[in-house]
Amino acid sequence: MVESCMVLGLLGICSIEDIKSREIGVYKIYLSGIIGVLLHLFLGRKSVYSILGGMLIGFILLIVGKLAGESIGAGDGLILMDTGIFLGSADNFRLLCGGIFLAGVAALILLLFFRKNRKYELPFIPFLLVTYVGMLICG
Repeated sequence: MVESCMVLGLLGICSIEDIKSREIGVYKIYLSGIIGVLLHLFLGRKSVYSILGGMLIGFILLIVGKLAGESIGAGDGLILMDTGIFLGSADNFRLLCGGIFLAGVAALILLLFFRKNRKYELPFIPFLLVTYVGMLICG
């Protein structure tokens, strides 16, 4: 329950920031990551391997973003590293896949109906938030 509230709060706050300014304040990400590590040290709900695997997903996204010329923001990778601490590898991968799917649908709609080109930047964290809410509802 605590993990769910932390992830929901982090994604909610960072979604608003991402929509407004297209940037994320990293202090929130670092703080919630530290809280997540401490939480798992005391409660021990996830294995160390699951936490590291979840963080690896965000780390890989950071590397892909660098290789792709910053077309994927560093904040997106850091957020997924953070959510990996709370969710573990399997659920964090579900979160990433759902976010990519929803962002792809939104990009297609913008391309077809609103005449946006492929250079148009979409904030990614709101799609992660919608995916996470769906994960909470569907189980």
